[in-house]
Amino acid sequence: MDPELRLHETRLQVRPGELVQTTATVRYDGDLVERYTFDVLGAASGWAEVIPAEISVTRGVEETVQLLFRPPTGPGTPVGKIPFALRCRSRENRNWVAVEEGDITVGAIHEITAAVITTKIRRGRWTARWIARFDNRGTAPALLRLSVPDEDGALGYALAPTSVEVQPGGSGEVFLKARAVRPFLRGTMVRHPVRLVYARTDETRTDETRTNQARTSGADQQAVEGQLDAVFEQVPVIPRAAVKLAGAALVIGIVATAGAALLTRAPTRTSAPTAPVTAATAPVAPTSPSPTPSPSVGPTTSVGPTTSVSPTGAAGQVEPQGIYVIFHAFAIDDRVATDNQAAQQFISDIQRLPDVGVVQLMDSRRSQRLREPTDKPDQGEYVVLKDGFASYQDATGYCAKVLPALRQSVKGANCYAVPE
Repeated sequence: MDPELRLHETRLQVRPGELVQTTATVRYDGDLVERYTFDVLGAASGWAEVIPAEISVTRGVEETVQLLFRPPTGPGTPVGKIPFALRCRSRENRNWVAVEEGDITVGAIHEITAAVITTKIRRGRWTARWIARFDNRGTAPALLRLSVPDEDGALGYALAPTSVEVQPGGSGEVFLKARAVRPFLRGTMVRHPVRLVYARTDETRTDETRTNQARTSGADQQAVEGQLDAVFEQVPVIPRAAVKLAGAALVIGIVATAGAALLTRAPTRTSAPTAPVTAATAPVAPTSPSPTPSPSVGPTTSVGPTTSVSPTGAAGQVEPQGIYVIFHAFAIDDRVATDNQAAQQFISDIQRLPDVGVVQLMDSRRSQRLREPTDKPDQGEYVVLKDGFASYQDATGYCAKVLPALRQSVKGANCYAVPE
């Protein structure tokens, strides 16, 4: 004979990490003592418990059990209304079964951790770049809106993308570039604070999701927002050492010019001038031709040093064409001869992967668009890139296509699009 099962509450609410419970009663009208076991069916079965899980029921007597739900706080916890069923089954006769259904609404946990995964302080003459990463440790997807406040107008900003959706347990990255509005030739370093602000929005939720989550309280209703701080250290276009060197060269040039002028003005005769000759005292000219006197040679005039100018041999500038993506950058150290070899090996490795295409190597010292290294801004970088994309959307779509294979196959490989 089937038992009579009654669930006292069929609509429950709970937040992850918390406990909610209800009771159920079992009645049996047979002649013998019957033993029953209980279990929970549905998506909530993994974090549900019946106490006790087995009881004995005699004729005409109701027995009560406790039904407990404690959803975990991890990313895999479902959110919203979740149906469940409590099943009561005879231990001796498995065909004697009773089932009661209900549903439990689980609230969402919104927890976002944010960090700048590249150097927080970037030094350069013109630009600085950062990559920010957002990790979703909550239980619901998060759509984050990003912005950079322009407080004093000293910097211009490029942010891509301006919004990012992060799934539970997943992460997302954004690229931030700051450019000095007013570069200066010489002087002292200036520190510019940079602030990246993020806030969660609910634009991607469906009406049903909003309704389900509106029934919960606490952490589900709290907005996720915050900011990331960095610093751009703007240095003069002409380094202080170059200014000192130029000053020293100017002083040396002035001294050399002055010395040459003094030598040029030295007297050319050393004997006193003779008295003027008058007609009365003038000697009679000889009748025979006198030998032609040899020309006298005066003192030699000293000339200053001559400066020879040699061509610099510097190559012309190179610039990425259109929108481009960066795979990696190698800081250039003049004392190490393997920087270019490492970059060439890196290109060889990533071009073996499918869908990567033709990749280029450019020297940031010959470009105004390419970034400079953080710790050695005067030495530049070898930048591995692919350019020629018609739009920023094309570039980001390309990165999304090739990035999984890049990260699995080549150490240090990345792909992010750089807007114009």
